[in-house]
Amino acid sequence: MKATYTVKGTNFEKNLIDYTDSLSNFTYKHNIEKNELIKEIVNLSLANLNIEQVAVEFDEMIENNIISDNRDNLWVWKFSLPEWDVTYQFVTREEFIFQRVLDPSELQQIINTRKSRIDEILSHKIFDLSPEQCEIFVGKLFGNFPQVSDLLVTPPSNDGGIDFKGKWKVEGISEKHNLLGQVKRYTKTKIGGPDIQTFLGTLTAFQPSNTIGIFVSTSGFNRNATDMAKKAQYNIELYDMSRLIDAIHKTSTGTNLLEIELKDIDELFWDSLND
Repeated sequence: MKATYTVKGTNFEKNLIDYTDSLSNFTYKHNIEKNELIKEIVNLSLANLNIEQVAVEFDEMIENNIISDNRDNLWVWKFSLPEWDVTYQFVTREEFIFQRVLDPSELQQIINTRKSRIDEILSHKIFDLSPEQCEIFVGKLFGNFPQVSDLLVTPPSNDGGIDFKGKWKVEGISEKHNLLGQVKRYTKTKIGGPDIQTFLGTLTAFQPSNTIGIFVSTSGFNRNATDMAKKAQYNIELYDMSRLIDAIHKTSTGTNLLEIELKDIDELFWDSLND
């Protein structure tokens, strides 16, 4: 049933507001059993509240504000505080659920935290791949680059040091460049100068003017490797884990883009009505 008993302006509402004010600014959802909530409110109060009286007030508010009571023995009661939505429910226990009404800056903070967490998950997934699986993944990744075409992952045996190859369209040039890539799925050892020198040796069958070399290392590159790549006759691009993850985001490889429509209040509009 839906009762006419109101929450607004009661001590019950004030007690809950005092409690939510005590929660961390980083708390967005919070569950607590009814009896524990009553104890917390009494402990926070400066008015020496009587725990039995607060419990009676809670029971009265709950009894008069039940919204639904169905066959699953689920009682649900909802109301709003200034910054929180509050739900009381009884399934296997009496519980209050607080959910903060977030402002845009808090939502952006959550999005940034989520992106950081996604990057961490992606790095773990890449490290979990076998060397052969990693070559296939990198091939799919670069195959999603808009400037890349005809990409092929070469067989593991007798690949001549080339793990994937294709064509790279350079802006302003009609003829496509050769794209040749090597993949090293290491966890600790960084690629050094000798590895880059060996890779350069595999490119000698192609003209430097129309060839791009991609060297992928999940463990990164040391200073000798980066210096050698910069000084090489060929155009060599080095991709460590950080650059790989950036490429994943740009191409949406192995990820899904979630589009969320979010509206905010136009305070200037409402203020103008008072002019």
